[in-house]
Amino acid sequence: TEDSLTFQLINNSHQDVRWTATADMRWISISPPDGGIDAWSERKVTVKVNRALLKDWRETGAVTIDIPEYDEQKEVFVSTYDARLHPSDALFRKLSEAMAAKNLDAYLSVFWEEGYLFESTGGTKDPRDDWQITTLEREKLYTNWFFQQYGDIRFKFTSVPDIDHRGSEAKVTVRYHIQVARLADKKEFESEGELEFVVEKRNSEWRIRTWKANPDKRSEIFYKGF
Repeated sequence: TEDSLTFQLINNSHQDVRWTATADMRWISISPPDGGIDAWSERKVTVKVNRALLKDWRETGAVTIDIPEYDEQKEVFVSTYDARLHPSDALFRKLSEAMAAKNLDAYLSVFWEEGYLFESTGGTKDPRDDWQITTLEREKLYTNWFFQQYGDIRFKFTSVPDIDHRGSEAKVTVRYHIQVARLADKKEFESEGELEFVVEKRNSEWRIRTWKANPDKRSEIFYKGF
């Protein structure tokens, strides 16, 4: 929950100077918050971000360095984000839980019906292996078949999401891992790779509109529909 950045304050003058540093946000701390720098020397200052204090998933603050001897101020802007506070995080947790529980209604509830699209590369570079599900009704049929075909479904996201948020829409890219066992013969299959989501806000509610699976290699999972 905490990240840090260290930078140098450099005194390129013939006299010693004093300095103080202040932050305009509670989630920013400075160490040390003040001190002195001898002539022709430098001092390290560390700025820390406590993500547990963030109120929104993405925030920007500023650190002001004041040097009274020169009646001078410098500002350092600090930007940070916590993907766990982004609306997509709740959707992804609900998606994972629905798959583990094989709860079809809960699974479908994370998607918008209008504009729904699922795509997969099939884990190959051959475009003939690409496939799509273009309606939520078709997704319901496929997922119901998938739940009946396999036993325990162990699905998880394995990386910090990369989020490109613009207004009421966000593109989210994240790594995944899924492992299942076919009920008929107990044969196990697994897949890992990258998922690309477009999540959209409609009437104050966020859901997934489109998603694309880019498996690292070919696997029965995410390879062709039924």
